[in-house]
Amino acid sequence: MKDRTMMYLMAAALFLNFLIPAPYCWITLAVTALIGISLMVVTLKHKNETNI
Repeated sequence: MKDRTMMYLMAAALFLNFLIPAPYCWITLAVTALIGISLMVVTLKHKNETNI
């Protein structure tokens, strides 16, 4: 489920990049990438904790 929500977030970010003018699209891309990476790290930590 979480992988699917991540894909939806990335798709929404890419869609927003087409709507937002050039200088700002890189900012939104960077922000969404950071959020995605942090979510992946949190889910990985959660999986490791549940396995123990």
